[in-house]
Amino acid sequence: GLSQSLAPHPKAWMERIHPEDLDNFKSSLQKYLSGETEQFVNQCRTLHHNGDYRWMLVRGSAIRDPKNKPIRMAGTLTDVSAYKETENLLSQRAFYDELTQLPNRALFLDRLGHALKKAKRRNKYLFAVLFMDLDRFKLVNDSLGHLAGDQLLIQIARRLELCVRPGDTVARLGGDEFTVLLEDIGDINQALRVTERILLSVRDPMTLIGHEVYPTASLGIVVGDAHYTLPEELLRDADTALYEAKRKGRSRFEIFGREMHAEVVEQMRFENDLMRALEKNEFELYYQPIIRLASKEVAGFEALLRWNHPGKGLLLPSDFLSLAEENGLIVSIGEWVLKQACQQVKQWRSQGNEKIWVAVNISASQFNGNLPELITSLTQAGFPVADYLRLEISEKFILEKASKNLQSLKDLGQKLGKLSMDDFGAGYTMLQGLNQVPLHSLKIHESFIWGLQEKGLASITAGIIALAHTLGLEAIAEGVETEQQEKFLRKKNADLAQGFLFGAPLPAQETSDLLTSRLPLPKIKMTR
Repeated sequence: GLSQSLAPHPKAWMERIHPEDLDNFKSSLQKYLSGETEQFVNQCRTLHHNGDYRWMLVRGSAIRDPKNKPIRMAGTLTDVSAYKETENLLSQRAFYDELTQLPNRALFLDRLGHALKKAKRRNKYLFAVLFMDLDRFKLVNDSLGHLAGDQLLIQIARRLELCVRPGDTVARLGGDEFTVLLEDIGDINQALRVTERILLSVRDPMTLIGHEVYPTASLGIVVGDAHYTLPEELLRDADTALYEAKRKGRSRFEIFGREMHAEVVEQMRFENDLMRALEKNEFELYYQPIIRLASKEVAGFEALLRWNHPGKGLLLPSDFLSLAEENGLIVSIGEWVLKQACQQVKQWRSQGNEKIWVAVNISASQFNGNLPELITSLTQAGFPVADYLRLEISEKFILEKASKNLQSLKDLGQKLGKLSMDDFGAGYTMLQGLNQVPLHSLKIHESFIWGLQEKGLASITAGIIALAHTLGLEAIAEGVETEQQEKFLRKKNADLAQGFLFGAPLPAQETSDLLTSRLPLPKIKMTR
């Protein structure tokens, strides 16, 4: 215990209290002595005889004279340093990110709340919130492992700290999401300068477990003022701007505007609709006939995906496939298309169309995904895939794959069905690698067919047909719309053709009816 006269010793004793704790100690003591509080209790750091400061819990009571004036203090000092260390550790875990040591979401929202109160108290007080995440962070984790991913996050955290002023806050919300609170800015240009610094800093290459990595980031910016009520609203709007930045191509920033919220909400709703479209059975295949030019008979069909959106009506692949690629849905959608196409061919063949086949477009994501296993499972389910399917893969992807992994393409061509190079000529192919790829046919890009009236394009088209035949491949022309185009292709001995001259894409049932009745296929006049 400690019993001590208030004078002259208190001054000497108080000199041992840590300067940062002295004002709080004096305030607590004064409140007790004036009768404002019933007991005196205070925690403070006190200088130990070994030169260290120790946390002490100070309890005391005053001995008063008959006029109730305090003349002495009696009390206890308890060393609570061990408890204080535990408390600090728990506080650290509650408010700081364990990996990067940055403030976490809870502390960031608390500081954001304080900034919002300042904006309501002070006229024209502005602050800004930046919401950032790394582009394709998952790729680092998947290819180099989580240890490399953690190293990347730590280095990014240190870079972000160097981009801001001492009074600003950099936080990690979780995963690869970071936020920055810029306090008391003059105008939005100050926030933009910091944003540019961040984008440049993040882009600097770094070495992770022996691999050089070139990270990029996208940012959303919102300027905070007294119009906001809750800190969560600011975070939501900054996140909305970030979403827009990623939608527009990544490695960039967007500033939140009121109209953006409605637009992004609509986009997110559309994305959610797409996520559920498969299970709600909203996808449908349309079939466009592919004609054998020599006999004018239907040789097969190209399966074309359509989405019967509940609110927007019938949507074409151009309306949703890039989004499906982005969020990884393309593989499961592609699987559905292949299964559906195989079932349809089987039905048509059972109705007497013994040689009908269907062409299906395959994306690079499918090729890199589960395509071999899927084809095997279809074969085991009773679909002779090599007979039923022609797989169409873009010229660019085939030639890239040919240079990197020729064997996987050979396996696909030899075991998994007839392989067709789609959009031939659109990418200005280097012909030297063409004969290495196990192709069955070349599909001539429609731009050549539409430009046949130009002498140069007509010569190139004739050359592509001759090239295909030299390599032992079928030449298929797409986009045929006029009888003059058909006449040219027949004269140059193209094997197959499709386009609105021969028939528009139709739903499965209508296509089945036409095949069964042997009616002429409906032609459509189309203005591009």
